[in-house]
Amino acid sequence: MRSIVGAALLLFGMSSVASAQQVIWKCRDPKGAESFQNWPCRGDKREVDARYYETPDHPEAIRYAASVRAEMARRNAALHQPVYSVPRYVPPSARQLKQAECASARREAQAAALRGVDSSSREWYERRAIDACFGL
Repeated sequence: MRSIVGAALLLFGMSSVASAQQVIWKCRDPKGAESFQNWPCRGDKREVDARYYETPDHPEAIRYAASVRAEMARRNAALHQPVYSVPRYVPPSARQLKQAECASARREAQAAALRGVDSSSREWYERRAIDACFGL
């Protein structure tokens, strides 16, 4: 009787050791996105790969899990990149400042002419525009 009980306990103990496996499934959905999970692929996902490991401490399991984590971190980082980037501020050049001053002086001279200011004031605005635009 003891031998039967011992054999049963031995078989039960060995079966629990043999069932201590870690499985990682690699699944792909119809759009091509891949996922790594510790349960079988379900629904419209298709199994691409499955790795079986005897224990969670198996060195190959640790390496594969690390590569899966690295891949998921890379994908996560790619998903959270900014949609736009703010360009670095570049101050205007001296020529650009001179062009802006010229355009402003021309607009002021045109506005003065439209307002109907006297000829001496209009002449002052025009001279200012000519001086601002000189050398462009």
